[in-house]
Amino acid sequence: MKRNVLLLAFLAAGCARAPYASGEPQTIDEPEPDDVASVLFLVGDAGDASIDGSPLFHRLRRDVERWSAALATDSAVTVLFLGDNVYPAGVHDPGSDDFARDTAHLGAQAWTVDGPEALRHATRAIFLAGNHDWGNMAGLAGEERLRNEEAVLAGWASAGRYVSLRPAAGSPGPVVVQAGPATVILLDTEWWLQADDSVAKEGVIEELEGALLAAGGRPVVVAAHHPIESLGPHGARRGAGLGSLLGRAGALVQDVNSAPYRELTEALTRAFREADRPLVYTAGHDHSLQVIHTAGPGQPAWTLVSGAGSKLTDVSDGPDLEWAAAQPGFMRLVVLRDGGVQLFVETAPASTLSCPAGEELDPCMLRGLAAYRTVYSARLR
Repeated sequence: MKRNVLLLAFLAAGCARAPYASGEPQTIDEPEPDDVASVLFLVGDAGDASIDGSPLFHRLRRDVERWSAALATDSAVTVLFLGDNVYPAGVHDPGSDDFARDTAHLGAQAWTVDGPEALRHATRAIFLAGNHDWGNMAGLAGEERLRNEEAVLAGWASAGRYVSLRPAAGSPGPVVVQAGPATVILLDTEWWLQADDSVAKEGVIEELEGALLAAGGRPVVVAAHHPIESLGPHGARRGAGLGSLLGRAGALVQDVNSAPYRELTEALTRAFREADRPLVYTAGHDHSLQVIHTAGPGQPAWTLVSGAGSKLTDVSDGPDLEWAAAQPGFMRLVVLRDGGVQLFVETAPASTLSCPAGEELDPCMLRGLAAYRTVYSARLR
């Protein structure tokens, strides 16, 4: 027994990578609004936060209002919620004990585009599906949770809010939306991890290739819940430990090392190689902020992991990692009128992730809101 315990400890440790330690981050100046065509906010895994207890939502709403007013053009500002919008198991059926809590989590995110300037200029919040939105269930049971989320968002949309679930529940995508000069391609990668229809999967890849080719020379952002590369706990670079072995055996479907996940990343890589690689692939899933710069025809130029909306997990170091933080925050892509694209990352200390109810709530929220800073920025194109 003792020998088995030692073996498991060795496997769990494997060749674990050192934690990432950022040096002095690079920054660029904020652009003038007259030079900006559109803005995309990237927020993932925000489904465990509330309006009252999340400084992040208040900072995000303030920034959305500022850019909506500055650009003053319909749909020039878009917020992409990158999946896991409702923890722990998606939106339960109306009338259930959990429905009010689930809709409150979803509503807290929709609130960020509910300000007067955002409504005046049709600022959009697009929600993508994550594994928790599927209730961590496959087939019809998981799809029903996703349809519940879609129905709640559709009800708010009919009341005048610009919110939607894309792709639609049960559809893998791709769905193409325009954000000024940029083309945004949306995928439901959890559909892929659960599906066993090889013909349907090949159809998804063919449509993705078509969307990439149709974008021509415009900057392309592919958005989904699952990253194709990550230095967090779900990533492929955790070494040869127990987690890696379990993943390859199919026990951890949500990890990059699992067979279904490897099939997904290989298919995406093939599409990027056969058509044209996107400028950005953005996702959540790992609860951190990561800026990864890669080269080669089968890889996006930049992989942006923005999954620190309501939970935090560690980040390891890696050769392609430009910058990372295990802190609450979100990313902002600024698309310039000349076709350039700039990235700005907003974070605050980990202690500001959430504020407890009670006497300390208001002071905590004020401290958290004031703590947000642009800690990394760069021109991506």
